[in-house]
Amino acid sequence: MSGTRTFLDLENIISASAPGCPPPTIEQYVRRAAIKVCENTLAWRYEMDPIITTAGIYEYEYETPDYTEVCGLTYAAIDGAQLKITTEAQIHQYWPMWPDTVNLSEPRFIFQYNPDCFLLAPVPDTKDVGTNYSLKLFLALRPTPDAVSMDKTTFDELEDAIVHMALKELLNLPNKSWTDTKEAARNAQEAAFHVSKRRAKANLGVGVGSLSVRMRPFA
Repeated sequence: MSGTRTFLDLENIISASAPGCPPPTIEQYVRRAAIKVCENTLAWRYEMDPIITTAGIYEYEYETPDYTEVCGLTYAAIDGAQLKITTEAQIHQYWPMWPDTVNLSEPRFIFQYNPDCFLLAPVPDTKDVGTNYSLKLFLALRPTPDAVSMDKTTFDELEDAIVHMALKELLNLPNKSWTDTKEAARNAQEAAFHVSKRRAKANLGVGVGSLSVRMRPFA
């Protein structure tokens, strides 16, 4: 990991455009903005420790750093063979009886069930006698709703988008000393620009954040 930055690191920047906004409110809206930007760009990439599958088990939990959760799968491979990232509806098109825990086979598809776990199809069998499959995953992360910080490299890269996203919401709050709907609209445009720019880079494989499989706490 590259270390962390707290959401309150942006207090001076935010308060310059929203004078009088209290630090707890700034922290709340910066965190919300960071979550949205991570979701919209999938830029915060993380490589999990390899998972060894178990025959007959098709649901597995993600293992991510503290105060993070998964907002997307970006790559998955089983024993070096890439899996297709898909949806549950598409799985049922291929295997109407899925999850079939009797007729097991080598998984070929993967999909995210929720921020905590993912599912494999077909349901894994045993690769060889006494040998199971090794699953490699690259994930897109976001901060959890109770996080107070996030990976520094990612925060640095996404800072402009996060600042404008936070100000878009803060300046739209009604009846506040810092309310400014015209500036909120301008920040909304800036946020959209920076998110689009960063999403394009992520689509080209230019992720940010940690690709280390070593687990460290964030807060």
